[in-house]
Amino acid sequence: MKRFVPWTILVACDLLIGWMNFHATDDVQAVAAALLGAGFGFGLYRPRRAWLFAVLLFLAIPLSGAYAEALGYHPGVTKPEPLYQTVIALLPSLAGAYAGVAVRSMLRRSRT
Repeated sequence: MKRFVPWTILVACDLLIGWMNFHATDDVQAVAAALLGAGFGFGLYRPRRAWLFAVLLFLAIPLSGAYAEALGYHPGVTKPEPLYQTVIALLPSLAGAYAGVAVRSMLRRSRT
């Protein structure tokens, strides 16, 4: 049971980030902040798998974008952006995850 808790939290974070992206207009700062925060938490939790958590968090963005495209739902924009432009969302996800890794490393060094 203990092994499934982080993955359950990851799925919940992905659903929340995907929902935020689905309803985002031109302002995507909240989505980027959610990616930073969730990435930070998972990087702090498991430093060796920070890259995996960052990529899995990032996947909420293109998947929600593809879902919105399939529904024809584009709030606040006249023309939807191409799906390949969602790759930029990988940056806050990776930045948050590796910031968590850095903080974990500093905490570990300060204890010794």
